[in-house]
Amino acid sequence: MREREKRSSNIILFGVKESRGDLDHDFNQAKAIIESLNSHIPDINIKVSRIGEPTDNKIRPLRATFNTPYEAKQILRIKRNLNNKDGIYIKSDQTPMQRQFLKS
Repeated sequence: MREREKRSSNIILFGVKESRGDLDHDFNQAKAIIESLNSHIPDINIKVSRIGEPTDNKIRPLRATFNTPYEAKQILRIKRNLNNKDGIYIKSDQTPMQRQFLKS
């Protein structure tokens, strides 16, 4: 339950182009995607990090951490407003147990 509570402030962005070790680039891209959703969060304060080991032929998911779970839930509610022409999509950050349960 603690793990779920910790992850409740996170969202995962898939398909976001990656630059070589430049977290500012990742931050700016994540912020632009969130702002494009027409979210009504006045001051978007997020921390971003890539998940997994870097490889040449695969784009790693981008984890965005918000200050509160409420902000993350707001984004998840309006994620369908995302213009999906670039192959970018958003999901909640789930524990391995949740992913296994949903898979079965």
